[in-house]
Amino acid sequence: YVEGHKDEMLVQEVKHVVTVPTDPQSGQPSGQRVHKPLKFTVALNKAVPLMYNALASGEMLPEVKLNWYRTSVEGKQEHFFAT
Repeated sequence: YVEGHKDEMLVQEVKHVVTVPTDPQSGQPSGQRVHKPLKFTVALNKAVPLMYNALASGEMLPEVKLNWYRTSVEGKQEHFFAT
């Protein structure tokens, strides 16, 4: 639990790859981009079993929001991006 972040999971690592096929001769894009799976790592917390059950049972998650934070020049946490 992090103060001020109720109902949020603290993600420790995110991995996501997007590839764009390219023509080997010209180097120009030759197809549509392909998004690989989004993988994330979290510390074990009370939400992990709920998330695992939802994923294992194929439950549809109508909305998953990722809030991205960074440390400001003042040394405080600031929200700077949402996906």
